Amino acid sequence: THRLQATFSIAAIDTATNEIGITAASCVPGGIISDICHVEPNVGGIIVQAHFIPENLTKGIELMQQNKCAMDIITELVQSDNMAIDRQYGIVTLQGGIGCFFGTELMSNGTFENSTVQPGVQCTAFSGNNLPYWQGQIVGNNYSIQGNILAGEEIVRDMETAFLETEGALPIKLMAALHAAKRIGADSRCDSTSSLCACIKVARPNDSIDNLLLDINVTNVKGDPID
Repeated sequence: THRLQATFSIAAIDTATNEIGITAASCVPGGIISDICHVEPNVGGIIVQAHFIPENLTKGIELMQQNKCAMDIITELVQSDNMAIDRQYGIVTLQGGIGCFFGTELMSNGTFENSTVQPGVQCTAFSGNNLPYWQGQIVGNNYSIQGNILAGEEIVRDMETAFLETEGALPIKLMAALHAAKRIGADSRCDSTSSLCACIKVARPNDSIDNLLLDINVTNVKGDPID
């Protein structure tokens, strides 16, 4: 088990361009945080955080590549995992449908939110009941923000405000959200920075997996990795 926790993150879709992106940060020394998030060009994005195991990310990616909608993906991930109470997920997909649903396993293992059950872009998040406080999520029409071991709920609230109020392309809005969380102890394990590692991934519709518009991982730096 990899205990890397992407302590605060946002996954989002630009509904005008179909760009998909994720940015995240965590107080884990030397953490390769980009390994816990994936963007599938023109399909969706997933971040698997809190007591991360690679198998869950692999399964999430496989379901996404089958064009499953966000709600179905998260339901399958939770239902197939006997440690679901220790996990946290954020998922965004371009192709949702009215047949998507949350299984009852989600309700018994944690809290969840989703954007819509209408066809099209779908965003959803799940936080297991056993995650360290503060933990939770905010889901909007084209974004999902989630975090655990946070200084407080204001971290994700400020991320949402910055994302919504910042003008510009998706990478700019994502970085604005990450900067809004940049305060000492945002990840409550950090006492001199917000975090120790950070990443951003953004895919344009025609990008290949190994050649994204942005794929940056920052770790082992002096100062705050978000900068």
